[in-house]
This record gives sequence, C-alpha cells and structure tokens, in this order.
Amino acid sequence: MPGLRRLCSESRQSPLFYGVFEPPIRRCAAAETLIQPPSGEPLPPLADGRSRYVLARNGLFVQTRTAALEASLPLATLPDGLPYGSARIGVRLRHAPPPPSLWHDLKRRAVAACPWEWAAYLPHDGTTYRVFEPPIRRRDAGHIAYQPLPIALQAQLVLHVHSHGFGEATFSAQDDVADATGGDGVYVAVGFGRRETIETVTEVWRLVVWRWCWPFITT
Repeated sequence: MPGLRRLCSESRQSPLFYGVFEPPIRRCAAAETLIQPPSGEPLPPLADGRSRYVLARNGLFVQTRTAALEASLPLATLPDGLPYGSARIGVRLRHAPPPPSLWHDLKRRAVAACPWEWAAYLPHDGTTYRVFEPPIRRRDAGHIAYQPLPIALQAQLVLHVHSHGFGEATFSAQDDVADATGGDGVYVAVGFGRRETIETVTEVWRLVVWRWCWPFITT
C-alpha cells in the first residue's frame, strides 16, 4: 500500500478544479477564513468535523479534520509579498493504515466482480476498519451506480475504492464528476485496473476534500 504509507509526506501538487467555484463545505458547522501568523505560530487545532480556509504566504489553503483524516492543502496561489506565514502542506491518517490482509481482500473482491465494475467504502470506527459495499443501483463493465455512503459514516471514511476492467487504473470523467459532486466529504479515492488476477491489479490514488481533488500517487 505505497499510497497510504506516503500519506504523512508533503504533497506539492495542485488541485484539480471541476466546474465553477461554489462554497463546497456545506455540511460543516463553520468554514471560517484565517490568516497564517507571520511569526510562524501555529493556528489553533481544528475540531473533528470542522474545516477552514487559510490565507498564507504559500497560497490559499483548505484545512479539514475528520475522525479519520487531517489535511492542509493548497487551493490557489496568492500575490507575492503578503505579510503572512507559510502554511503546512500535507495529509495524515489518524489511524494506522489498513493491514495488508484487508488490502488483499479489497483486490480479491474487485477481481471477483470482473468484468463488472465494483465499489466499496472503507471507514474506520476508531477501533478497526470495515468494508462497506453500498447497495448497487445498476452496473455493467463500464459503469456503476450505487447508493451514497450514509452520512453517519462519512466522518469515519478513509478510502473510497472502485474498479474498472482490464485496462490500466485511471480516474474516468464519470469518476471526476462523482468525486466533485458526490458529497462523501474527505477521503482517499482509489481506482483499480488490470483485474485479471490479484497480482496484476494496478492502482491510482487521489485525495478528495469535498469537491476538490489532488492526485498524489499512481502505481
């Protein structure tokens, strides 16, 4: 699971934007905007389920915290010379990564469903991970539609996994729309490809914070 092992490292990639700008954080109690102190003093820690925007020397940031993930990621550049401090860039799992046996099981399920597409959520309840396969509305070899994750599980969500067929792992245009408008919140999206066997499965990864996406690793 190289992607999860790198979640604590810094990411310098820019986000992908889909559609026109609109306030994305609708389910948080508040999304205030703060200035990163030029002294380098850290901002107050976020409470679970809260998000904020931060004006910093290195850009406009969105920072968010759920029961499963913490993230501080750049949304846009700002003019040079602003009297702000620099914001940290990174994302952190608040629990240990899924064990290899669970990761193997996800691939096994994806391969077993081939040639049809397959999807699952991986929440962490504070003690352990579990695989949540949503009720399927319709699916075939090129598309899948299913019920969204229950709101009660969104704060626990770590991974949102889906699979394609025998081609390389990729995020399709349909995936882009789903991650930008699906409303599942904050999570790591993972796509599986080349599902001939468990050993041949390839992966593509990105972080989703509400409607914004950051690609950060591909294997």
